Parts: sequence; structure tokens; C-alpha cells
Amino acid sequence: MPVKTRKEDLANQMLVDRTDYLTSGVHIGMKTCTKYMRQFIYKIRDDGLAVFNIQKVDERIKIAAGFLSKFEKILAVSRKGNGVLPVRKFAEVVGGKAVTGRFPPGTLTNPSFREFYEPDVVRC
Repeated sequence: MPVKTRKEDLANQMLVDRTDYLTSGVHIGMKTCTKYMRQFIYKIRDDGLAVFNIQKVDERIKIAAGFLSKFEKILAVSRKGNGVLPVRKFAEVVGGKAVTGRFPPGTLTNPSFREFYEPDVVRC
């Protein structure tokens, strides 16, 4: 049986405890499933609702965090009501800017606009 190194242990460690993922509902998907989503699906329940593989979700969050860590000015956007608090919290944590609700025209394209913002990366 091969011995794991400390580096492998850290790589296999999840960012968030599995229980926290489950209690917050991260594992619950939806009834529609595209071919691109299949790799993240653990199983499909009897009612047709997909259940995500939490380990794969955690791996993708690590990848996204690594990518975003290279940027200073991040813009997070959500038009939907249930995305307002997460987008605001995300922007607060990364030191970026949040736009919720209607997106003001000229925000990214008009330097004379009072709310103009030139981000390094946009997250929607």
C-alpha cells in the first residue's frame, strides 16, 4: 500500500467540511441535466432531481479560487433576487465590486459614467 505524502493529503483535503456543504444545500441540483453537468452528478433521485458530487464541486471551487486569486479588481454581478446576498458577500470578501439587480449601461464601457468600473475579471 503506497504511503501518502503531506502534499497529497493537503490536495485531497476539502475547502469546506462536507457537513457544511450538505446543510447549505450545495449538493442539490435541478431536474434538467446537460452533458457537461454529468461529470458532477453523484446520482439522480427518484423524483428526477440531480444530486451533485460534493468532492467534484469542491475541486472546481479550488480551481476558481486559484484563478481569481490572480486578479485585484473583480466585478461580481447578479440580476436574480436570490443572488444578491451571495454576490455582495463575495465582492466584500475579495475586495471587489458587486452589481445586483439591473446592470447600468456604460458601467464597463463608458469612462465618463459615474459608476464606471474597469475590472480585471467579471464573475456572473
